[in-house]
Amino acid sequence: MDRNPLLPLSIDTFSGIENSMINISFQSCTLTSQSLIAFTRLKNLERLKLQSNLLTKILPENLFSSMLKINCY
Repeated sequence: MDRNPLLPLSIDTFSGIENSMINISFQSCTLTSQSLIAFTRLKNLERLKLQSNLLTKILPENLFSSMLKINCY
């Protein structure tokens, strides 16, 4: 999904495919901190790349606690 200016993501964005998402890249997509809620239901997510977005804070603090690796710079 890199370099795609996306509409705001919601908690239902990945509805129906929550268990199959393991590795996702959303680099340079103009994502904001409010969009991070979309990733909370992805229980098998191990890697998430969020470089070059408009993130200012990550809440809740434990949002990514189950992931093995996260690239967010």
